[in-house]
Amino acid sequence: MHQTVDRIRALLDDRGISYKYMEHDSGVTSEDMVRIRKDYSLSEGAKALILKTDGGFVQVVVPGDKKFQNKKLRSAAGVRQVRFATPDELATITDGILPGAVPPFGNLFDLPVYADTTLFTNNRIVFNCGDRCASIAMSPEDYRSVVRPTVVDLSG
Repeated sequence: MHQTVDRIRALLDDRGISYKYMEHDSGVTSEDMVRIRKDYSLSEGAKALILKTDGGFVQVVVPGDKKFQNKKLRSAAGVRQVRFATPDELATITDGILPGAVPPFGNLFDLPVYADTTLFTNNRIVFNCGDRCASIAMSPEDYRSVVRPTVVDLSG
C-alpha cells in the first residue's frame, strides 16, 4: 500500500472522523470502481483530478458521474489555461501515486482543492485513498471539514 493510505487514515482518526476503509480489487476509472465497490453508486464516487494551470497545479474533485468543465474551473481559479497533469508530474506531486488512485486530499500535497457543489448532495462519498486497491467512504461534510476545498459549480 502507498503511504498516503496510512496518512489519510491517521488524519481522519486524529480528528475523530467516522469512515469505512476497504481493501479490494484494483480499479482505475470511476466505472471500474462502481463495479468493484458494489454498495456505492457512481455519483457517490469522488473523482480526484490533478490539473496544471498557468497558476500552478490544482486538484479538482467531482462526482464519478460528472465531468469537470474547463471553463468553470478557469473562472473559479482565475486562470486561463488548464490541462491534466502528466503521469510524471502526478508521480512527482504525489510521491508516486498512480493515476486512478489519487485521493481527493490535495491538501496533503499542498494543492488548492476545488470541489464541485454536487459532491455534497450525497449522504456519503467514496474514493481511492492513495492506492488502486484501497478506498475510504465517509460523509461529504466530514470531508469538507478536513480538506476545506473551495466549493464551486465545476460540472456540466
